[in-house]
Amino acid sequence: MESKKIRVLVVEDHFIAKKIAVTILEGLNCEVDTAEDGKRALELFAANHYHLILVDIGLPCIDGFELVQEIRDKENAEPCKLPIVALTAHTDHTYKNKCLEAGMNDCFSKPLTTEDAKNILTAFIG
Repeated sequence: MESKKIRVLVVEDHFIAKKIAVTILEGLNCEVDTAEDGKRALELFAANHYHLILVDIGLPCIDGFELVQEIRDKENAEPCKLPIVALTAHTDHTYKNKCLEAGMNDCFSKPLTTEDAKNILTAFIG
């Protein structure tokens, strides 16, 4: 019997960064959907169940911070919130704190690496 795949939404507008993330996650037996902007991410979030969302901060239209706030608002007071991890080119400690304050669970530098993906999946999915 095949084990249930982890469903991940990757929200990334940069083609190469998105391709890298998808390739790594699929290699780790994840089922991956992608969105190039926050609007499409909200549509996919409303229509599907995800175990994890990886989100770029610098998105067109709705940036990563606004996207996370809208998702958290839709979750309301659920005891088990969906893990959302930022992928960003900004790596300083202050920026990571800004991501956490915005409602994200963690923040990693782009591009996603296999080691980072494994660490994210282990930390937030188990």
